[in-house]
Amino acid sequence: MEKGLWSANDFHDVAKHLARIQGHQDTISDIPGSGAISEYYNEKASVRELDGYLKILGGA
Repeated sequence: MEKGLWSANDFHDVAKHLARIQGHQDTISDIPGSGAISEYYNEKASVRELDGYLKILGGA
């Protein structure tokens, strides 16, 4: 809180950094989602044509 790190990603990065400095690399790997392959790993984002975006942005 003192450093203004409000997101979980910031907290995770700081925890990994501090663990690495102190030689506790195994500690972070025990946190769920910190290295395990997610069930969503193979999900694919939908792909759309660019025409709609170009019209909105004024490039078409």
